Amino acid sequence: GITLLYQSDMGWDNPLSWIQINTPSGQTPIQRVPTADDDLVFSFSMSGISSVGFETDDSDPDFNIGGSSANGPARCRSMHVSNTSISFDNPSFVDAAPTVNVYTSNGGFLIIDSGSNVGHGQFALHGGNPAITDLQILHSTYGTLFSHADWTDIQWDAGARLRFVGSKLGGYNFVGGAGANVFIDSSNIETYNFIVGDSSTATLTNS
Repeated sequence: GITLLYQSDMGWDNPLSWIQINTPSGQTPIQRVPTADDDLVFSFSMSGISSVGFETDDSDPDFNIGGSSANGPARCRSMHVSNTSISFDNPSFVDAAPTVNVYTSNGGFLIIDSGSNVGHGQFALHGGNPAITDLQILHSTYGTLFSHADWTDIQWDAGARLRFVGSKLGGYNFVGGAGANVFIDSSNIETYNFIVGDSSTATLTNS
């Protein structure tokens, strides 16, 4: 019952640009105009997708999870990636232009689990809801390990929450604002900067 939607060059408001990728056998693909309340779920076991890429142009570099219309057109409520290779590409590799923004104040969150592999990408976590973990990477691989190429970063604002379990993570920056909650268990991290802000809680075990 999960519908995976994507945007083509025809734009967000053209229903012909949207299809149901994991169409059940014998059924007609769903075509409709999406809303900002749509969840995106990628699962190799469910849809047969082995690699998914998001590439943004330099004029509008953001993909927003939980963002409002003011945060740019590419947005969804939440994203969950399981057992899938996925790449969030920033073509210009500009440090000042994070590709994926997560706004938990609007109910957004990002979960990467079950053997997923994120080749590289920039995540900016804006926090805002202490009941929601902005980013979870569970038993997966993120970044280019033992290398700091492609501006692979995880940057978080005050109050953001991160959880890494049983994963391998690499990137140029892992840095955050005050009052963050960072939980790391049984993980391997290679990074140039690892900084948590004032009054933050960072738990590191078996890592």
